[in-house]
Amino acid sequence: MTKKIIESENKYIEFLHEDRSLRLGQLSASLSHELNQPLTAILSNAQAGINFVNSNEATPELLKEIFQKIVDNDKRGASILSSIRAMLKLETREKEKVNINELILEVAAVYQNEANRREQTLSISLPDEQVFVLADRIQIQQVLLNLIFNASQSMEKIGRRNNAINITQVIDDDNVIVSVRDYGQGIDESIKDKLFKPFVTLKKEGMGIGLSICRSIIEDQGGKIWAENMPDGGAKFSFSINTV
Repeated sequence: MTKKIIESENKYIEFLHEDRSLRLGQLSASLSHELNQPLTAILSNAQAGINFVNSNEATPELLKEIFQKIVDNDKRGASILSSIRAMLKLETREKEKVNINELILEVAAVYQNEANRREQTLSISLPDEQVFVLADRIQIQQVLLNLIFNASQSMEKIGRRNNAINITQVIDDDNVIVSVRDYGQGIDESIKDKLFKPFVTLKKEGMGIGLSICRSIIEDQGGKIWAENMPDGGAKFSFSINTV
């Protein structure tokens, strides 16, 4: 009996090691993908500031706005690094009571400049009632921003037909469901069932890591994530978390 127990424990340790190796590989590969957005925004704003100074069109108000955008995106990058560092160490940060409506509005504000640049609109539908969950705020923001970015890229691939990205929040019993809906190319049925697995992607330049990380984050919060094609075109990605 003792031998069987030892063998079982060794097998369990082996499983833990494999799981840790998989997560390390996923998170390491996703680092460049996740950091690309704030780093690109920092570079773009810095270059804009230089151009305004060189053209003698810079005003204190304009420069202050540019500097603030750089600061905001720098903080976003630092938050992503902090989140990934914690996950690499398999640390569980203490969850906090998060206002989902405020979180959605914060993420939308972060992405608004990029939406304007892409000539896309963010449509947000939130109930008047404030909804709270117990979760890692930074990681949930990361998931939502990833889904918005994916929606934006999906629409760009088929041209400007309907450039709206709809973000909604609804209550279903004891769960809050947050959805990001686009009018892009939709989900290929051949990969729909494995969309959230590592290295599954429709992007030629993609690594198929982002949605896998999103799933890991949501499941770590005790929630679920899924995707569906819409009858009138495009796709909707949703995740649910228990309310408190």
